[in-house]
Amino acid sequence: MRLFRPHSHSSTAITTPHSILFVCWGNLCRSPACSAVFQKLLGIFEIHQPLSVDSAGILGDWAGSKPAARMRTAGARKGYRIEGRARRINRKELNRAGTVIAVDRSTLRELRHIHSRPVCDLFLFSDFLPGEYPRDLPDPFGESLEFHLDVLGIIERGCSRLLNDLIIPRFLKPQWMTAGSAYQSLLTPDNRQFITARQSG
Repeated sequence: MRLFRPHSHSSTAITTPHSILFVCWGNLCRSPACSAVFQKLLGIFEIHQPLSVDSAGILGDWAGSKPAARMRTAGARKGYRIEGRARRINRKELNRAGTVIAVDRSTLRELRHIHSRPVCDLFLFSDFLPGEYPRDLPDPFGESLEFHLDVLGIIERGCSRLLNDLIIPRFLKPQWMTAGSAYQSLLTPDNRQFITARQSG
C-alpha cells in the first residue's frame, strides 16, 4: 500500500508507517546521521508515537562498528547524538519496515536486488529535497569535517521535508502555529504552508 507520495500536499489523511529505516552503504555515516536528525525532529515537535526510526547498511563489512568519528563530531557540533552500531540489512527486514529510504541510487538498486518486491515502500532520500540538490546524498566517508557538516545540512533539509510528508499531516498540533511560538523558528516554509492550509481547511 502506498503510504504517501514525496512532495505531495494533498489534504487527505496520510497513514504513518510503523517504522522508518534509512539505508546507506556501510551504515557508518549517512544513514545513522539521517536517523539521528529525524529522531531529534520528532522530539522537537513532541511527537511521541509508536514509530521506530533506525538505520542499516548494504554491506556487513563494518558490522558492530560505531558511526564514523567525523560524522559523530559533526553531529555533536549541530546538537545531534549519532550513535548505534553498524549492521547489515536483510530481506526479512525489508518486509517488516513501513518505509525504507535509500541515501543514493546505488543503495536503492542493491535493496531491490535483496528483495525485488518488498512490502515496504522504497524511496530515495533526494525525493524529499528540492530539485537543485544532487540525486545522490554525498558520501562523506574519509572526507573533511567541513564536508561532513555540509552533508548534515542536506540531511537536515531532507528530514524536515520527510517530517512534513509523513508526520505533520497526521499529528497536527495547534501550538505549532501559535504566534511567537518557539516552533515557528523550527518549521520550514513547507511546514508552515502545509499546517496553515490544513488548519484553515
